[in-house]
Amino acid sequence: MIENYLEEKPLLFKEYGRNVQKMIDAAILLPTKEERNLAAKEIIRIMANIAHHNGSNGVNKDDLLPKLWLHLLQMSNYKLDVDVPYTLPEHKQPSYVKCYQALPYPNQNASMYKQYGNIVQEMIQKAIETEDEDIKAAQIMVIANVMKLNHKQWSKDHILSDSVIAQHIYEISKGKIDIREQELDMNRFVTKARENERNRKKKKKKKFKNNFKNKNKFKNW
Repeated sequence: MIENYLEEKPLLFKEYGRNVQKMIDAAILLPTKEERNLAAKEIIRIMANIAHHNGSNGVNKDDLLPKLWLHLLQMSNYKLDVDVPYTLPEHKQPSYVKCYQALPYPNQNASMYKQYGNIVQEMIQKAIETEDEDIKAAQIMVIANVMKLNHKQWSKDHILSDSVIAQHIYEISKGKIDIREQELDMNRFVTKARENERNRKKKKKKKFKNNFKNKNKFKNW
């Protein structure tokens, strides 16, 4: 039978693996305390081997075992009724379990406009907050060109038209920036980027030739 791991509950301590968690779950269901104690000791032995394998060789045994028993109880959600040979805090869950919070995605529009990247959407927000109209116009032109270049890198076979870029800026800014009726001169930035790339390749090729000549200059002397 193939197990559906997507439906299994998340592990509290991933370092021990899911098999250890399954052993603990099975030990909880044992009918007698004697059986549960034997099972718990065997699970602790396995956990100790895993801990040593993961780099706990330098840890004193007297310090390691109480920690393992505490992890055992925590992984059972304190449902495993066994005789613990150490004095442990009752119902103490790991601190990171209590303080864990799901991190929200930084931008609500990211799923729709992920090809532009989060930085573009932050730039649009900055442009919305800019009061000087001349500066804002320059910012919008830069943003439009960055969006065009980013989309070209994201989709090699498809280049967006200026009107589509203007529409996306309008949607991302929620209508606060509307350049849909303006004529955009965005090819200037794209042409400049291509020219810079050609110049970079020419310099690299020239440097290689010069190095080759210098290397072979005294070869036949």
